Amino acid sequence: MTAEIELEDESSEGVILTLASRFSGWGMGKPVFHYNHGGVERYSLQGNQELAPGMHNLEFDFKYAGGGAGKEGAATLSVDGKQVGSTEFLRTTGYRMSLDETLDCGEDIGYSSQRRL
Repeated sequence: MTAEIELEDESSEGVILTLASRFSGWGMGKPVFHYNHGGVERYSLQGNQELAPGMHNLEFDFKYAGGGAGKEGAATLSVDGKQVGSTEFLRTTGYRMSLDETLDCGEDIGYSSQRRL
């Protein structure tokens, strides 16, 4: 998943893309990717530096290990082509991610709208 974003100034913040609630899902912000596996396990990849104003390319990559539904995989987060975080997801959601949320771009209008990434 790749997002091209433009930050107007240092105070720019918010959700870029999310399909999430407190029960399950994922969200991408600047620069962070958070994955909630049914409220049981949570994984976060985050850059250690704030993004400067201007254009940026954020990329989340997930290499699924396979072997059936809900298995593990390797996740990486990159900013402007440079890897800023990586982790192993020990489990993933095997089937439906969310029954009560929509895919939101640029905002989170659902249940978790009060939570910032």
